Amino acid sequence: MTPSQKIIKAFGGRKAAALALGFPVTTIQYWENVGHIPASKQARVLAKAREMGLRVRPGDFVASEPA
Repeated sequence: MTPSQKIIKAFGGRKAAALALGFPVTTIQYWENVGHIPASKQARVLAKAREMGLRVRPGDFVASEPA
């Protein structure tokens, strides 16, 4: 599972992540497909996860093993 897939799953899936983060579902799907969330969006994702009490940490944005 890629970093973006893990984070999207933590939000409850594509639609839930899109609603929570204020992005179109297609944006979330793109992140899922490419395997990462752009650095410019990571602070927003972290802040929303914290606000929602989700277990998303800065290290979650980086792959823990080579693809």
